[in-house]
This record gives sequence, structure tokens and C-alpha cells, in this order.
Amino acid sequence: MAVTLAACQPSHPEKQSLEDGWTVEQLGGSEAAIAGPVTASVPGSIHLDLLGNGLIDDPFFGTNEYDLQWIGETDWIYARTFILPEEALEKDRVLLRFHGLDTVADVTVNGKRAGSADNMFRTWEFDVKGLVKAGENHVEVHFRSAVKRIQELAK
Repeated sequence: MAVTLAACQPSHPEKQSLEDGWTVEQLGGSEAAIAGPVTASVPGSIHLDLLGNGLIDDPFFGTNEYDLQWIGETDWIYARTFILPEEALEKDRVLLRFHGLDTVADVTVNGKRAGSADNMFRTWEFDVKGLVKAGENHVEVHFRSAVKRIQELAK
């Protein structure tokens, strides 16, 4: 997931990268619960973030992949704060743009729903002008287990 924030007027978009400063946290418990939040890399993946924080063994070694199946059956929340300049609110739109959200995800800004995603292979863009304020803002991406979602749809 690559993320940018763009305050837009048709001829003068101003962009701010939101790729630094993310954390990730496991939602709900499991037999392999991760005490979080921990630092996360964006763009990146939950497996790389857990590996980078020393929380799992290398999934590509031996039978570790089998032992790490619980990761895909777990919900994860990526979060960060960002500072929005006051002049950004003078623009027509403030767009939160994600280049790939894998796969079932809900996005909130300052605790309010910005939108949802269900396809990794496209760009998702949400106008968050009504959700942001000048100064500090908080964005969360709640990645729901695609395994659980498929099981729900199969029912």
C-alpha cells in the first residue's frame, strides 16, 4: 500500500506522502497474539512487518509458512497521524489515495469512515475533506482477513 494525501484544485494539486510513520496492530486475539502496535513499512506487507520486528520466523524457511497461516486469518490495523496545513482546507478536495490495498480494507480518518476497498489491483481514492482538520489527523486502515471474508461469502 503506497499512500498520498492530495489537497486539490484542478490546476494546483499539492501532495504529501504518507508512507512514513505507520504502525500495525493485531485486532483480536489468537494463539499467536502479537502485543502491538509495532512499526510498519508502507508500502509493505504484514509478513514483512512482523518479520522485521522479530515477531515471526522467516516464512520462506522450512515449514514456517505452514506455521504462519494464522496471519492470513487475522485482522490487522495500520495507523498513523499526519499534519494537514490549514491552507489545504481551502482546496476543493482533500484526497487520500492508496495504490493497492490488499484486499478487504476499511479506511477511517479521525474515527470516521472514509471508504472501503476490495481489490488489490487498483488505486483507491477517498475525498476526506469533510473528515480532516488543520493540524494533527489520524488515519487507520483496517485490513480484514480475506480468508474469513471468503468463508462468509461462501455461506
